[in-house]
This record gives sequence, structure tokens and C-alpha cells, in this order.
Amino acid sequence: MNRILIITYYWPPYAGSGVQRWLKFAKFLPQFEWQPVVYTPENPDTPLLDPELVADIPAEAEVLKRKIWDPSAFVQKSSPKGVKDGYSRMEDPSRFMKLMKWIRGNIFVPDSRILWVSGSIKYLSKYLKLNPVDVIVTSGPPHSMHLIGEGLAKKIDVPWIMDLRDPMSQLITNQELYMSIRTLKKYRRIESRLLNRASAIISTAPRMNELLEDFDEDKFSVITNGFDHDDFDIDPIITVNPFIITYTGLLNKYRIPHKLLKVLDTSLNANDSFKSRFGLRIAGVVTEEFHHELERYPTLKSKTTFLGYISHKEVIENYNNSTALLLLMNNDDRDVAGSIPGKLFEYLAARRPILSLGPENSSLIHLFTGDQHSAHFAYNDETGIKSFIEQLLSREQPFTLDQSSFEAYSRKNLTARLVRLLEQLIRQS
Repeated sequence: MNRILIITYYWPPYAGSGVQRWLKFAKFLPQFEWQPVVYTPENPDTPLLDPELVADIPAEAEVLKRKIWDPSAFVQKSSPKGVKDGYSRMEDPSRFMKLMKWIRGNIFVPDSRILWVSGSIKYLSKYLKLNPVDVIVTSGPPHSMHLIGEGLAKKIDVPWIMDLRDPMSQLITNQELYMSIRTLKKYRRIESRLLNRASAIISTAPRMNELLEDFDEDKFSVITNGFDHDDFDIDPIITVNPFIITYTGLLNKYRIPHKLLKVLDTSLNANDSFKSRFGLRIAGVVTEEFHHELERYPTLKSKTTFLGYISHKEVIENYNNSTALLLLMNNDDRDVAGSIPGKLFEYLAARRPILSLGPENSSLIHLFTGDQHSAHFAYNDETGIKSFIEQLLSREQPFTLDQSSFEAYSRKNLTARLVRLLEQLIRQS
């Protein structure tokens, strides 16, 4: 059986979108005669836990954990507001947090986990001499994970793959870090060096390469996120009474759907029947700016339920009880090329109508081609959003959708694509 070393910051029992991708690859790799060896921090800076995800780790997997000292954990403890997660720390306007963000952006490049790199290279170099692998893969963000891969590739003659779940120097949250021009140039030099030294680069979106420094495009391939059939026991019947719209995931300041909130509130005030059966459910971390915006729409606010962070199993249960699913992308053209939200593929597997909002030139639009029940609109397209809601409201009876055309995005099929790349790299090495 071939062996692959997976270097990832996010791993069960910790949760979040960064966990799912390589957890699912690891789950299915043994079915293709590949043993996953996972290297991950023992104590990552994340408050999100989902112990049920541990069940997806295959018996064949070998998991290596080492403690990490991360300055961001110090920020969490020292914050005067007691901020609990990285996203809310990023949006904290206090002077203390502005200083911390400047230090993070200009001292720790590409990110604060860089302090884990040197020790990790030393530890893994010793491990790999006794326990060789056929391929190394690093997944980011945090993009300092790629520095570990680079260091190992210098010492050990095996192919190294960079997996980019998000862009590097053009990561949208970097603009919150007060990076100087000098720092940005340094980041781009690091990015260019990594891209040119890696054996292959894989991405979650087909246009990610537009947001990267120049490199050999022949090394670039796309393996999107996906869905795992084992997670879904979906009732195919979609109810219209109650009429529930569900959003899951991060709802930051780049994703506030101003026009949608207006359309929903107006519809609720104009239609007592709709009002009596409507509900908006939001699961995940939500910015204060969204709560402030919702205050403008008291009727909609009264029909909105905030579930907070819930387990992956609970997320899917909420899909099952929804009339439609809301997908919110970052409303920023600089981010759109490199972004197809991972939850989209689970939304497809849930067989529910999808209302997607984001930039007009989004990479995900082609996924809605031929799907008359789902649509993507610009955030300010009030007419399109209203028409979509009215179309759903016009249904008086439960209905079903056929999403079988999206089978290519099952986690097992995506793992098969990954294995073909791994085998190609071995032949070339």
C-alpha cells in the first residue's frame, strides 16, 4: 500500500470547514490502496469541536500530533472582549486588536503558525527516514503548512503537493491585517518560491490560479470540495409548510445580504400566510454587523433563529427540514475567482433549492446550469432575489428535486481523481 503524508492544521475532534476536505480524502484513500499519514497540531487555536467527526478517520490512518505554540492563542486570552474565535477577532475594532492584527500581518508571514514550521520539519525528517512515504501534501490556510512541505522536500526526494483551499497573498482577510507594501512583497516572494518548488498545486476552484503569483500552470489542477453519501439520509420531500430557509457557515461582514433581508421582510409584512409559516435559520459564527442590519427589519428578526455553532450531523438534519438553502459568498470581486464554498456541494447533495448570492462572475455559476430550482444572483439584484422567493412561494404542495447529475462531486469520486494525480507524480519522480 502506498503512503501519503498529509500536513494539515485542522483535524478532528476539531471542526470547521478546513477539517472536512482532508478528513474525507483520508477516509476514502485506503479504498484505493493508499494509507494516509496525518500530521496535525495537538492543540490548534480553534474553539470549534465536533467529536463525531472522529468516526470518519479510517482504521488504516496513522495520525501524528505535536503541540503548537501559536501567538493567536495568546491574543484570545488577552483580548479585553474575550473574543473566542479567529473570525470575530478579525472584526474586533478595539485598539488592542488593531495592534494585534498589525503584528500578525507584518511580523508573522504568512501567518502566526510559522513558529511551528522549524520544529515540524525536524520532527518529520526523523520520522520519514524510518517511515517513508510516497507523496507529501500540505493544505492551507494556514499557508505556513506549505513551508513545512517545502522544508521536507529539500531533505527527502518525494513529490510534494500544495493544496490551496483559499488564495495565498490575496486571501481576502489579509486586507484586515494592515500589511505594509514591504510585507506584501515579502509574502509574494514566499508565495512565488513555494509555487515554483512544489511538484504540483491543487485547488478547490478552477480560477484560483488568477490569484497566485506566476508559476508553471502545467502543475495546476482542480479538485473541488464535495459531499459524502454516508453523511446523508435525506428525505426527498421538500416541504413548503413550514417554509424554512437555512444558512450554515460563517456569516461575516462580507456576506451580509442587505437586499435579501429587505425582500423577505417586505414579503412577510405583505403576506400573512407566508408570515405564519416562514422561518430563517442561521447556523455558525455571525458578525455583529449582521445583527445590526437585522434590527432594521423587526418582522424578519422575529422569524429568525440563530442556532450558533452546531455539529456536522446537526447541520445535515437542518438541511433535511428546510425548504431552501442560502449560500452567501464574500461580496468582493478580488475573492471570487478563488472561491467555491465547500458547503455548496453538500447543499447539492441535500436536494434542496439553493439561493446563492455573490459577485456576478462567480466560479460556481456553471454548477447551476440546467437547475431550474436554484439560482445565483448579485447581492444587489433585488428583482432577481424577489422573483426567486416568489417562485418558491408559488408552490402549494411538497415537491422533490433530482440532483443525481452532481455525482462527480462525491467525496469518493474526488478521491479517485486525487489518486490519479498521486500515481502520475510517482511515475514522474
